[in-house]
Amino acid sequence: MTQPLAPSTGETVPPATLKISVVVPAYRPGDGIRRVVDSLAAQTLPQDEFELIIVDDGSPDDTWSRLEAIRAERPNVRIERIENSGWPSRPRNVGIRMARGEYVLFMDHDDEILPDGLRASYEYAAAHHADVLSPKELKTSDPRWGLGNYTGNIPNALPRRGINALMPMMPHKFYRRDFLLEHDIRFPEGRRMLWEDVYFNVACFKHAQVVSVLSDTPVYLWHATDQNNSATYGPWEDEFWDKLGALFDFIAATLDTDELADARKTQLMHQYRLRVLSRLTSYLRSGHHADRAEHAVERAVEIVEKHVPEAWDADLPALDRPKAWLLRRRRVDLLRELQRVDSSVVGHSTVDAIWWEKGTLRIRATARWTDTSGRPVRFREADGRLHRVLPPSLSDLPPALRDVTDDVRAASSHLVLRDDRSKDTWSLRARSRVVLERMARPGAESEPPEGSVVSVAVSTITQLSPATAAQGKALADAEWVVHAKNRLLGELSLHPVRSSEPARPAVVGGRTVVASRTRRGALTIDVGQVGHGVLDHLRPDWAHGTVTVSGRGPWRRHTVDVPVPDLYVDAEARLTGAAGVVPHSAAERHAAVGPVARPLARNLPARGTATLEAAPSGSRLLATFSAPAWRWQLRPRLAGGARTKRGWDVPAP
Repeated sequence: MTQPLAPSTGETVPPATLKISVVVPAYRPGDGIRRVVDSLAAQTLPQDEFELIIVDDGSPDDTWSRLEAIRAERPNVRIERIENSGWPSRPRNVGIRMARGEYVLFMDHDDEILPDGLRASYEYAAAHHADVLSPKELKTSDPRWGLGNYTGNIPNALPRRGINALMPMMPHKFYRRDFLLEHDIRFPEGRRMLWEDVYFNVACFKHAQVVSVLSDTPVYLWHATDQNNSATYGPWEDEFWDKLGALFDFIAATLDTDELADARKTQLMHQYRLRVLSRLTSYLRSGHHADRAEHAVERAVEIVEKHVPEAWDADLPALDRPKAWLLRRRRVDLLRELQRVDSSVVGHSTVDAIWWEKGTLRIRATARWTDTSGRPVRFREADGRLHRVLPPSLSDLPPALRDVTDDVRAASSHLVLRDDRSKDTWSLRARSRVVLERMARPGAESEPPEGSVVSVAVSTITQLSPATAAQGKALADAEWVVHAKNRLLGELSLHPVRSSEPARPAVVGGRTVVASRTRRGALTIDVGQVGHGVLDHLRPDWAHGTVTVSGRGPWRRHTVDVPVPDLYVDAEARLTGAAGVVPHSAAERHAAVGPVARPLARNLPARGTATLEAAPSGSRLLATFSAPAWRWQLRPRLAGGARTKRGWDVPAP
């Protein structure tokens, strides 16, 4: 049966007098609600231009007293308490009725909005008269989240993307309040109303004229926890299939016109792949509730046969087409075996070379796919076609389902930057080329009957400009871990890029940038000396440097002028900082007695200055400090960066 959306109450709603209403359903949020409030308090949008509405869904603990305390300290906070409804839908609907903002944003009760999120979202939505704005959303537990959706700002994504303009179909979007009221769009209510956000967004798509996408500003940070409602159900339960069947019914009924036929197919196929094929086969592979496996397959087939014509299976990615064929034939054993094989495939990228050129970092890398044992994923090449090499147990699969020629040719690899602190993520463009690599004949057990055996690699060259890598904006100061987004046979994997290359320090656009690697060998790009000081990766050329000592008495002025040839510079820049020093050896640290020696029993604090004179023709480090005329170890620090981890031994003057 189709699950209807909850109707409006018919009550009079207040006029829109603010820019944004942030609506938060709360049920026993604990300290998580403070994260919501604190993030909104830090917004660049003035506090009197938006409101926070928190609707307590009958929490049995001290939630209401917490909310009263928050309301007392923040004038733009409104709170409401309702009888427990068992799901976030009704609290959100109550929030829509209470809202006085031009746009309504739905948040979960333990997430956060990034500092410029409200301002940037409202300005972009208002400028393009958006019915819905989908902002860049990050997820704490998954760097892949939304990568394919936030590739650039789009004033109206409907003509280009259709219903996918609303992907991912979370409710963490900005909805024009009058648009929701005009079309009576509400969340479906119920104690366990699974996928209520999909219902809501499908209804929005049916009526929307403009759906904008904001990608160049991180807006929403989803804090993934084990309290997610979706974790409480699974394919072994009838409730899962009852609710999924209702969702398929709703999509088909809501998008039932010829004009919406493409959207109907797109969304049904998305649910088919995500919630039927993926969830079902993962469940079968796990062995969890194994006694329910055949029943689960039967329930899945009921939905598929009702809503998904078998001809549509040809549009599925290569890994899903065999699963669909086996599902329709109720082959539980082979579904389980195929999932075992497919789940072992993973793509990793390795740096081949890295260098600076014309103010950009060039990264040449190669992606390859292996199974969990590290063996390359193999294909049989015959008559110009590529076929999967599968275990004999899967020999019942028709040859056409083993032919993955077009899918292999579409393999891709792109680099992605991820800041593990802020969870911010940026995709980089690359030039790529698919390469087939010949292999030795496999073992007799799985040896293809004919043709040569190949593996697949994707060679890429990426250009990274720190001034524009954040979709035209400069990268923030951070230690960015470089990941590779590798796709083969329609399956996406994202892992850190492996590198054995030495560090590549640079001053680009007047900012320090260091391409280095972590202890585990992952490539990182440090902008602004957050984790890697640029001086840590320079080797001073003392043979062409000078050290002079001047003055009288125990404390004398030391002046150091030394070339640093390992630094790439695109334009002249001058970076200043402090010069810390420690005695060269323990003997010198403790040899003297009296007032001069006592401070040397421990590391001396910085007593001078350090300046990095960066220039394309050659860079130099200048340092001055006051200290006894002994041998010293220099530990300079540029502004904004940590003191060098290893000191520079200053030669005797």
